[in-house]
Order: sequence, then structure tokens, then C-alpha cells
Amino acid sequence: STTLCFVCPSAVGYTGAHKMDTGGAAKPTRAPPSGFQTWLDFKAPAKPVEDYKITRSNLYRRWHGTVLSQVYQSVVFFMFLCLIFFIIYATSTGESGKMIMDAECDDDDTKCRPEWFDEHLSSIAHVAQDLTSLSTFVLTFYLGYSYARYVDYYWACRAVQGRINDIALIIGANINFHKMENDPDLQDWADTLERYLNLVHFLCHISTSPVLSQAGPHKIFTDAKGAGSILLEKKILGMELCTAEEYAALLRAKEIGGPNGPGNTVLVWITMLYDKGVNMDRSYFRDNSDSARMTALNMNFQGKIEALRGAIAHIGFELQLPVPLAYAHMMQFFVDTICCLYPFVAVYEVNTIIIESTGFTQMDLWASLPMTLLGVFFFSFFYQGLLALSKTFTAPAGRAVDPKDPTTKVMDKEFYIEVRTILNQTKSGTYMFFNTGKMAPKILRPNSVKVRTLSEVGADKVAEVKEAEETGSN
Repeated sequence: STTLCFVCPSAVGYTGAHKMDTGGAAKPTRAPPSGFQTWLDFKAPAKPVEDYKITRSNLYRRWHGTVLSQVYQSVVFFMFLCLIFFIIYATSTGESGKMIMDAECDDDDTKCRPEWFDEHLSSIAHVAQDLTSLSTFVLTFYLGYSYARYVDYYWACRAVQGRINDIALIIGANINFHKMENDPDLQDWADTLERYLNLVHFLCHISTSPVLSQAGPHKIFTDAKGAGSILLEKKILGMELCTAEEYAALLRAKEIGGPNGPGNTVLVWITMLYDKGVNMDRSYFRDNSDSARMTALNMNFQGKIEALRGAIAHIGFELQLPVPLAYAHMMQFFVDTICCLYPFVAVYEVNTIIIESTGFTQMDLWASLPMTLLGVFFFSFFYQGLLALSKTFTAPAGRAVDPKDPTTKVMDKEFYIEVRTILNQTKSGTYMFFNTGKMAPKILRPNSVKVRTLSEVGADKVAEVKEAEETGSN
């Protein structure tokens, strides 16, 4: 059918009984056991999230990865606002015509201050007090909601990794590795299946990572020939992820099925390729296709491939449901309003407390300035910091590339989940599951028997056991 031809490149079919056809394109190179950690000029860290020591000395020395690195400009602005207002108040003139810092008053009370100071600041202080009480609950709830999305995204990524490794395990553990030694088509089949598993994983994350996204520095789908596409011109995870024919099929799938089209197409290829391995004249698995064990394996594979599709869809659906605009707008306006009001409130309340304690004439006005600014610093830091942290959690894989190194790094990478690390870990798992059977002990090979010492065998059975062991190792 021409309608579904985009899911059927000849790379998943066979021209002869066991001859795999790659459509005339060069066969993608196979990744060496330790050659996939560095790709696209970037070596991903060992862990997907910034590692650190939870000690006071280490935490206080940190700058990158801390909230202060994101909100220090806002904090400085509010402190400057407080300083300007403090100077205006200190240099304003009272009834005597002198500035407040030099004025004298017979009442020696707050009545000595300018009328505008009490008339306007008392109402602002009252409103700010009520808003601050409300904001404690609202901002905490918003942070918890954002962090829940962050954690859910992390485990969604791990769920995709788990399903891919599950498929690699159930297939790799049942491949006939003894036959693979003399059948290059079986090796090609296994390599292609492993490559497709990593290809679908890579396609899953091109919409999440700013570096890997189509809008980022690396182009995934370009023109019909793939000029400039990293899928054809770069090694990813230590291998060329697709051939020219497969790229053309994926491009058609993207045009027909949208952003999810290429990933769903590769899932179909994986299913078709698995079916080829089961239904060949000589099955690529240790058991015949009509055995009860193969029936169970087929059912297990079907369940895992459906779970993989669901796990990939979960990530895509979550990205399509950002924090509602009205919610984000309200929180931004709420926090900014409180932080803008607080410098005025801080000057008013601190000045009021000092006058009530020492009297107006004994007050040293400028002595209160440093601690007032310090109070504004902590207040704006915590409120702006919690809001910034909430916004960071809503984009778990990052928002933009690092302008200093746009081809490899995510901006403020210390805050985000590095999906390229998860891709590397998944590749390591699939490689192991598809190849560890080749190194299995002799006792685990088909038709093998338990290796026993001569002392465990009767004298009349030595020749028989030796013959059985030699037969099992061949």
C-alpha cells in the first residue's frame, strides 16, 4: 500500500532467504564497546543531574547551580530601590524646613516625620503584610507543583530507558549466539535491531533537549537528501543512526504524522524486524517459532513494545501541557508586587520601631540603613528565588542553549536533567544485552551439560560424560 510505505524501508526486509537489504546505502558502522560516551563533540557526565556534596562548606562556595546566580540582578534592583527611597526620606524636609536627618522635634515621636510618610506608607505596610501571609501558601504550592513536574519528567525518561532495555534483554538473552558465529545475516539483524532501539530513544528526546532539538544548533531533518542532518553526517551514540533510505522514510513520516511520526515509525520497524527474526526459515532465536517458550517471548515483546510507545508518548504529552499561562502570570505578578512593596515597608517599619524605642531626637537615621538593606536582600532573595526555582522545574531538560557554547551545552546546565547522559546509559544497556551472550560460559550454551570433575563421575561413565561435554561445546 502506498499509504503506509513510509514505514517499510527495505532495511527491515530481506531480498533472499537470509540476505538483509540495506537499500544500496552504506551499512551504519557499529559502535565499539566504549566508543559512544562522546558524540556531537560532547561527553555527557556520568549522572544526569549535577552531583554535589551536601555540606555547608561546599554549598556556600557554590555559584553555578544556585538560585542566587539567577536572581541576583533582581535582588540588587530591590536593594537599590530601597536605598533610593531611604535617601528621599532622609533628605526630605519637615515643618521646620530642615531635612529629617537634621531636624529636631518637641514631641520626640513619629509625629515628627513628614505627613506624607505616614499617610502613604502605613497603608502600603498593611497591604504588604496581608499579601505576604497569603504568598507563603501560594508560592509554596506553586513550587511543589513545579517540582512534581520535574520529578515526573525524570521518571518518565527512566521509564523509556527501562522499556528499551527490557526489549534488549528479552531479545538478546534468546538470540542463538552459537548460530551467529557462522551467520553474518543474524549478526546484521541483531545490530540493526539494537540500532533501531537507540534511534527511537534519540528521536524521543529531540523535542526535550535544547541542544538536540530541531530549533537548536543540530539539525535533525533538513531536505529530502538529508544535507546537514546529524542523522546522516554525524555519529551519535557511537554509530550512524540511520541510512539514507531510512532517513527518507522518517522524513516522510514526519510530514504525514507530525513530530511523533518518526518515532512511531521506528517502533513499527522494530516490530517488523523482530517478526522477521521469529519467522525466518531458520529462526534467529534458540527456540522454534511454534514452541511454547517462543509464544511467551512474543507476548512479552508485544507488551514491552506497547509500554515503550506509551512511555514515549507520556513525555510528549507532558511537554504539550505547560503550566497554564494565567497561573504563571499571576505568580510572577504576585511575587514582583510583594518585592516592590517591601523596600518601602522595610524603611517605614524599621524607622517606626527605632523612633518608638529611642525617640526621634536620639535616632541615628543612617545607622539603620545597612540592616534595612540586608533585610531587603533576604526577603527579595527568598521570594524571587522560590519563583525562579519554580520556573526552572517547569523545563526539566533546559530552556535554551548556552550562548558561550551553543553546540554542546545547555544554559544553566546545573539546574537541568541531562538527557544525553540517559541516552548513553541506555546505549550501554542495549549493547550489553545484545552482546553479553557471546561471552557466556560454556555451561550456558545450547545443548550444554554441567561440567563435572572426574571424581564426581563413576569410572564406567567417564567416557560418556566427556563425549557429552564435547558435544555441548560445539
